[in-house]
Amino acid sequence: MNIAELKHALDQSVGRASFVSATYTAKKHGEVARYLLNIGVNYIKALESDLLEVTLQMKEATGLKRWALKELQDSLITSIQAHRRGEESPDYTKRGLYVPIGNGLKVILTDTTAEIQGFVVKRTVLIPGNYRPVLSGPIVAEKNRIKKDLKWGQFRTLALDLGHIHSVRVNGETLEFEQV
Repeated sequence: MNIAELKHALDQSVGRASFVSATYTAKKHGEVARYLLNIGVNYIKALESDLLEVTLQMKEATGLKRWALKELQDSLITSIQAHRRGEESPDYTKRGLYVPIGNGLKVILTDTTAEIQGFVVKRTVLIPGNYRPVLSGPIVAEKNRIKKDLKWGQFRTLALDLGHIHSVRVNGETLEFEQV
């Protein structure tokens, strides 16, 4: 399988929800997991839904949680405005590094490798990895706890590098990856 064949398979689902299953080894900690991704979700609508949820939670929140919610709210507003203009968020750490080439598929401009992206529907750990302790400060830890319950926190990108991606199923068809 090459990127053009994957693009073709993914393009068959443009305009509707589509599910991609991938067995993937995480680069940082070596965990092997099977992901079920929904690549047909409208990203802006998901962010807008999360913004509504965060805004509602702010009405009841106090202290650290309110502060974390306010930072998330500001970030969501910035992202939504940028995406409506057809741009990437100025806060996005990979800004300008890739170009979308299809439904849920993008190519990294620096080395022309590809990544598949979507919202995690299910994740099954097949082989646990070696996880480092998280040393985040209290505000970042609180934002991460909140994001776990938002669609935004379920968005994942999987690199289609040999050695990390083991298999991909698109619309019920198993796609094989081979070195080119």
